[in-house]
Parts: sequence; structure tokens; C-alpha cells
Amino acid sequence: GVDGTVRLWDAPTGAEQGAPLRGHQGLVESVAFSRDGTRLASGGLDGTVRLWDAFTGTAQGAPLRHEICVTSVAFSPDGTQLASTGGDGGTIAVWLWDARTGAPLGAVSPMIGEYRIRSHKVLMMVTWGQQSARPGERDPGDSWREF
Repeated sequence: GVDGTVRLWDAPTGAEQGAPLRGHQGLVESVAFSRDGTRLASGGLDGTVRLWDAFTGTAQGAPLRHEICVTSVAFSPDGTQLASTGGDGGTIAVWLWDARTGAPLGAVSPMIGEYRIRSHKVLMMVTWGQQSARPGERDPGDSWREF
């Protein structure tokens, strides 16, 4: 949220679940659950990615850092890696992290892997594989670049 928190809600009832997850110093831009639902990643304008235990709300490890902002986060389908995108050194950067330890695995190089970046003005989104678009699908006004 705008207050730097992540809040979980029960979809059928609309009731808030547990206390807000606190740790970001400003707007939270993106959240993603691991496929098994046990972990949550959040990325914010403070330039950090945070990992959380989805059941207890406990932060897991130190924040993972971009130079400027984090606009999108996504777990790999097997939950072992995390991709994040945001501003680094005046460019768009996509970083890979070990989702268990938080160790940086490096930046995604063009034409390698199954990552997609969607860029529309200042919005940047990273997804893993086919989670948000099928091959050949395009949103009007948006550009898709596959790495």
C-alpha cells in the first residue's frame, strides 16, 4: 500500500487477515505469492524486495536491494528463484534471486530464459513464462519484449 505495508485479505469475505506486513519505506508496487502459497514477495519504491512467510507474516531475511525502485516481482514456477524488475543506474534491470536464501543470481541477459518485461511509460512488469500473456498476444499500446 501507499503506507509501505502489505495487507492480506480473505477474498470471499473481504476481511483483512492478520496484521499488515511492515518493512517498506514507501509505496509497495508489487506482490507475488509462491505457487505453493507459503511465501510472499513484495517490491516497493524504496528499492527493496522483501520476502515474507505468508502464514505468519514474518519477514524472511534481509531486504534484497535495487538501486532505485522495484516495480514488479515474480516467483519461478518451482519457487526456487525470484525475479524482480525496476530502475537501476538509469536503466530497466531484471534481477534474479535465490528465493530461499536471498542471494543474488545476477541480471537476466537478453535472449536467455523465459522472462517477459512489459513496459508502458513508467510501468514495468516481470512475469515467469506464460503467467500473464500467451505468445503473440499484445495489449494495445503496450510492448512485450521476451528475454
